[in-house]
Amino acid sequence: MTTRGRATAAGRLLVAAVLLSLAVACAGRSPVRPAPSPPTVRPAAATASDDLELRALLLLLSDRRTFEALTVDRALVAGAGVRRELALALGRIGDPRGREALAVLLSDVEPAVRQAAAFALGRLGTAGDAATAALLLRAVGDADRETGRRAIEGLGRMGVALDSLRGALEALPEDEALARLLPSLFRFPEPAALPYAERGLALVEPQLRAAAAYGLAREPQPAAAPLLRPLLADPDPWIAGWAARALGRIGGRDDLPRLAPLLEGPEAGPIIQALRAARALIERGAAPPPEDWRPRLLALFDDPRPGVSLTAIEAASAWLLDRRLGDALAAIARDRGGRAGELAILALAEARDPRALPLVVDLARDGDGARRASAARAAGA
Repeated sequence: MTTRGRATAAGRLLVAAVLLSLAVACAGRSPVRPAPSPPTVRPAAATASDDLELRALLLLLSDRRTFEALTVDRALVAGAGVRRELALALGRIGDPRGREALAVLLSDVEPAVRQAAAFALGRLGTAGDAATAALLLRAVGDADRETGRRAIEGLGRMGVALDSLRGALEALPEDEALARLLPSLFRFPEPAALPYAERGLALVEPQLRAAAAYGLAREPQPAAAPLLRPLLADPDPWIAGWAARALGRIGGRDDLPRLAPLLEGPEAGPIIQALRAARALIERGAAPPPEDWRPRLLALFDDPRPGVSLTAIEAASAWLLDRRLGDALAAIARDRGGRAGELAILALAEARDPRALPLVVDLARDGDGARRASAARAAGA
C-alpha cells in the first residue's frame, strides 16, 4: 500500500471512530427507538462510501464488544455485504439487544445474510434462551440449505434437545433433513441422534456419511456400539479410527478381536486409535490383555512413524508384566532416549516392573525439567 493509501485508510478509521463516539452519545439521548423492519429498497442516498464507513464502524464495535443502536439501524438498510457483516458483528459482540436486528436479518432476501444471522444467533444464544431458540427453529426449514445447517448448529451449541427439532426436520424431505442435520449431529449426544446417524451411514455422499460416523463416535453412547462395530472395517481411515476410539470407551471384551485387524493397516490413524482403545478396555477391566497382540506390539515399537511407535510403547503397560515386552521396553529406555525412552520408563513403572526403579532415578537426575517431570509421574504411577 502507498503512503497516500495508508493515509486514506487511517483517515477513514479516524472518521469511523469519531462517528462511533457521536453515535453512542446520540443514542444515549434517544428515549425511543422504533423497531427495525426487513430491508426492501435501499435508500437512494446510500453509496459505496456509506458502506465503507459502516464497515469501519462495525469493525470497531466488534473489536470493542459494544452494541450501538444507531449504527445497527443504519447497517440494516445498507448493502447486502454490510448486512452480512452486521450479523457477524452482532454475534461477536454478544449483546442480547442484538437479537432483534438478527431476527430481521434472518428474513433477509439474501441467503448469505440469513446464513450469517443464523450463525450469529447460535453464538448469541445460551442454554434456556427460548426466544433465540424459537428464531433458530423457524430457520431450520429455510429455503436455503446452509441457513438451515447454521440454525441446527446454533441449536446444538445452545444445548437444545434434538427432539425439539423433530417437527422442523420432518417437514423437510428426508435427504434434505439429513443434509442439514448430520454436520452438527455430534452436538446432540443423546439417544434421539442414533436413528439419524444410522440413516446417515447408509448415504452415498462421503462427507455426510463421515459426519454421521463422527456424530456416533465423538461422545459415544453404549447403544451406539452395534452401529460403530462395522465401521472398524470402513475404507475411510478417519471413520475406522473414530469407531476404534469410541469402542475403547463403550466396548467390551469381544471388541478386542475386532480392533486387532487395524494394527495391520497402512494408515497410522487407525493403528494409533486401536492401540489406545485396547489399552482403555484392558485398564478398565472390560477385557484381559490378549496374548495374540504381543508380537505385533513388539514390532510396532520400531515402526518408522513416530506416532505409531510412541503409542505402542505407551500402550504396552497394559500387557505387563511380560518378559519379552518388558525386555524391549527396558532396552528402549536405555538406548533410545528422547520421548520414546520416557514413555518406555512410564510403561514399566505403571506395570510395577522392577526394572523401572533405576531408570526412574536416572531420569530424575536429568537436567531437563520436562524429563524430570516425567520421572515424577513415573514415580507416582
